[in-house]
Amino acid sequence: MSSRIVIGKHAVRQTIASDQHIEKLYIRDRQKMNDDLRRLIDSAKKQRIQVQWLEPYRFDQRFSGDHQGVACITHSFDQTTIDDIISDQPNIVLMADHLQDPHNFGAICRTAEAFGIHHICYPKNRAVQITPSVVKASAGAIEAIKLCKLTNLNQALKKLSTHGFWIYGASSNVGHPLDNISFNFPMVLICGSEHDGISPGSTKIIDEFVHIPLFGETSSLNVSVATGIIMHKIASQK
Repeated sequence: MSSRIVIGKHAVRQTIASDQHIEKLYIRDRQKMNDDLRRLIDSAKKQRIQVQWLEPYRFDQRFSGDHQGVACITHSFDQTTIDDIISDQPNIVLMADHLQDPHNFGAICRTAEAFGIHHICYPKNRAVQITPSVVKASAGAIEAIKLCKLTNLNQALKKLSTHGFWIYGASSNVGHPLDNISFNFPMVLICGSEHDGISPGSTKIIDEFVHIPLFGETSSLNVSVATGIIMHKIASQK
């Protein structure tokens, strides 16, 4: 992970509007609260970015240059590619199929790292990105994960499949019961979105579906909980 200091209202505004992870928005204390600054702070709060006011001398000491009383520090997480994954040949790759909730994504990253799964793919569009909420929910585990942002999940899955990866899909009621399955490695586990499940195009590429048998009145599990249970089973077999 690498960090970068951004100063100035315009540059900070652009950074907040991007999908970069911002730890905090720093504001120089005792400056006039105009509409421009108020909108900047509102944008940060909507992105759940913490806002910290610093005494003028502390702000000037930390952020030099034409900062206009505004600064932030961004963090860039290492991104890998499908070709890199094929070259690395990890036993397990996790594919997050259009998750929307940052807490689910972060929790999945945390659980994956805890079970020794360090390659996670996710879509570039129509899905949660690496936001401050995701990083917080991962409890820092995301820093140890190789992230792969994909423009087309299906193309990536087909490429992995042709290079020997067995494709598994996590389902709520289809496929082999988790207790009865013996996983093939290397493998990809696809976890679907909270509302729509696995994308229709991806289901055609899946070699086997797996589901968790439930015995109570509850008909389904939260995606991060279900994925965690399956990852534990996978980790015990690898």
